[in-house]
Amino acid sequence: MRWGLPVRFLQFTQYGSRAKITPQVAFLPPSVLTVVLSMQDFSAFKSLEGFLRHMAQLVQSTTGVVESPADLTGFYSFLGKCNARLGNENKRLLLAGDEYEKIDSKIGRGDFPANLLDVLRESIQSHRQITWLFAGSHEITELPNAPWRSYLVSARTISVPPFEPAETLSLLTEPLKYSRLARDLPKPVHFDTSFWGEEGVDRIHAEAAGWPHLVQLIAETAVDLVNDQEAPSVTSVLLENALRKAIEKGHNVLYQLMHGESTPPEWQYLSAFRKKTEQAPPEDDTVYHSLRRRQLVTEENKFWHLRVPLMARWLRERG
Repeated sequence: MRWGLPVRFLQFTQYGSRAKITPQVAFLPPSVLTVVLSMQDFSAFKSLEGFLRHMAQLVQSTTGVVESPADLTGFYSFLGKCNARLGNENKRLLLAGDEYEKIDSKIGRGDFPANLLDVLRESIQSHRQITWLFAGSHEITELPNAPWRSYLVSARTISVPPFEPAETLSLLTEPLKYSRLARDLPKPVHFDTSFWGEEGVDRIHAEAAGWPHLVQLIAETAVDLVNDQEAPSVTSVLLENALRKAIEKGHNVLYQLMHGESTPPEWQYLSAFRKKTEQAPPEDDTVYHSLRRRQLVTEENKFWHLRVPLMARWLRERG
């Protein structure tokens, strides 16, 4: 028997410290429509006009309001018409975008005007049927190219914590519990805890420190090895092999989380953990607060340690 782990969660999921929005949402009622804008779509970011038209195309496919706005005035008017139709139909629209920091970068390069944020603010305040949701790994106070806090003073900031042990257990034993895909299956997908081996679930949770993406990375790698070896379940030896393979398979995301999202002083501090398991907290306040907020470190006896064992393993072997 071959095991699969088709995990498609609907939640505002951490992508490590980076939050990732996935549209497979089973938590929202049918009256709430969802549109997800991927900041990875480079065609949408060549110009402001392209960005607005791309967003309008996504929204019109859900709301049925057909327009192709070329400027901010037209886009705001388009949102107003969508809001009116949603109100008449007693529906709401969740308009979500991940890696919102790219908008700030575009403003910094002059590709987008800062008054794009005026439109977002006015829409948040005036279009009551539309909810905007932005996900990212940086607080708005850290974005350097526009005064986001003053523009979005009425917006609410939500921190997404790592999984608790019970949540990791739920994911590894009932991976499709909250997925719409489960509706088409003859019976629920269930992994008995024994499949993961003795204390296997606890080990996976501890190695990932509860980060949802890393929990999935380790579990997926372990399942691949079970399939390749035609093993009946995960053993301690197999799980150890899975951890070694996970830092290779997940190299890009681990690199991004530790190096790509770090300033040079932050990376200099983190890279010192290659040869030591603890060090004194950084003296630089900016580095101090950034590493704590990104949940990369934990404190014990006034010394800092890397919080995620899988990251420490990656840093020693591949970082």
